[in-house]
Amino acid sequence: MKRIPLDVLQETARVATRDQLSRWTDFGKQENLTLGTFWQDDLVVFELYLAGERPSDALVLTEAKVHAYPGELVQVRVFEEAMKSLGSQRRDA
Repeated sequence: MKRIPLDVLQETARVATRDQLSRWTDFGKQENLTLGTFWQDDLVVFELYLAGERPSDALVLTEAKVHAYPGELVQVRVFEEAMKSLGSQRRDA
């Protein structure tokens, strides 16, 4: 089985992340918003985070995992405590 191109996997993660973030009130424009990508076996993990002065200061907001071969979304998470620290609240809470 051939691996799906990274840009296709990223689009799958982007759509799923956007859907999950739509359940939160707008947290405004964040200057240090960054997309991190790394591999975990056959999964590509996409993290949306706020960069800090040091890597250990980063605030991870979301994480989406996409299987690299079938291109299927495995999981998408919004880290509630991180979102709340930005003043964002769940719309359905």
